[in-house]
Amino acid sequence: ILWDMRFAPSTSRSPGEHRHKIPRGHVQKVATEPGTRKMRITISSRPEWEIEVAQDSQNERGFFSVEDVLCSITDYLRRPITTDEWEGMPSDRQKQLHLLRHDRLADDVVEFNADISVRYVDLLGWKTVFGGLTP
Repeated sequence: ILWDMRFAPSTSRSPGEHRHKIPRGHVQKVATEPGTRKMRITISSRPEWEIEVAQDSQNERGFFSVEDVLCSITDYLRRPITTDEWEGMPSDRQKQLHLLRHDRLADDVVEFNADISVRYVDLLGWKTVFGGLTP
């Protein structure tokens, strides 16, 4: 999956030359083999971040889907950073985050969001392309 995590999972594309939109049926498939009901994801550059993935209550199979994983990541990264986190940063980092937030909002062609908050995804800087999951 090619996906810029600054944007909605629906913007993900298949890898390769043509980069087609991923069919809905593919993202609704079970995400792990064997299936599981819960998973914790960490980001190597931010090991203190823990993203919990759990089965969607709408899922009759009892296991979570690829879409559940992508949505859990999105929900986590779209959280605004806290005042304490913001105030604990040097002013040059704050300035950089304002620019990253501006770029994210300007590039978002799927969902218009005028929220002025700096989000966790902005803390990733330019490293926002989903690289897959490894155990």
